[in-house]
Amino acid sequence: MLRSICAALGLAIVALGAVVLLGWRDDPVAVFRLISSAEPMGADAALVFIACGFGILALTFGRLQLAFAGGAVAVLIGATIGVQQMLGVDFRIDTMLIERLIGPDAADHGRMSAFAAVYFVISGVALLGATWRRSPTFAGALALGAGAILLGDIAGVVC
Repeated sequence: MLRSICAALGLAIVALGAVVLLGWRDDPVAVFRLISSAEPMGADAALVFIACGFGILALTFGRLQLAFAGGAVAVLIGATIGVQQMLGVDFRIDTMLIERLIGPDAADHGRMSAFAAVYFVISGVALLGATWRRSPTFAGALALGAGAILLGDIAGVVC
């Protein structure tokens, strides 16, 4: 049962990130929003969602190296964007990632907030920790946390 919940949440998180990236690529004005007053999720946050979702799926099925990679991507992107936001500088790292995926017209891709960046770093560290501990309880707690991230983002709270 727990494995099914983890897999379902991982798939939902990957799907949400993919829908947002496709929205930024195809129609930036109509980027995924379930609540009209909420800010749209940034393309960089969508990339982290995909990395975390794949990490959760990999962890669920015992693919620890892939889960580690998903956590590492989340930490690297979240930390880089968090430092940019906190220091008020632009390293253009997130912009380069997005321009490669979406195209050169993606200059205003909705960069995630510093709070969201820190939250994604924590999520990535949790994934990394789950690969080291190999604990089903820890993985289950991670899946529930990932579900909270998904619901928070849908409600416009996280990104």
